[in-house]
Amino acid sequence: TSVRETVPLLQAAAAVRLVGLIVGVDRMERGTGERSALQEVREVYGMPAGAIVTLADVVEHLHNRPLNGKVVLDDAIKARIDQYRAQYGA
Repeated sequence: TSVRETVPLLQAAAAVRLVGLIVGVDRMERGTGERSALQEVREVYGMPAGAIVTLADVVEHLHNRPLNGKVVLDDAIKARIDQYRAQYGA
């Protein structure tokens, strides 16, 4: 469910005033235009929007580091993430 669907549902269900949005992971993707999805939320809904961590944080932390004895984000996977971000990133 997108924010554009969720916000009206929340507002219709109860007398609530949304004061901000926190997402677990900001995938750092473009929204409907050239701005990031979180920038769009800030502008469209006039409220703060932020993330606990970003995709860049996750990549930096995991790239070529073993997790339980195995590297889960090696150079090949990072290259695919970089390619995805070049195409869809804000």
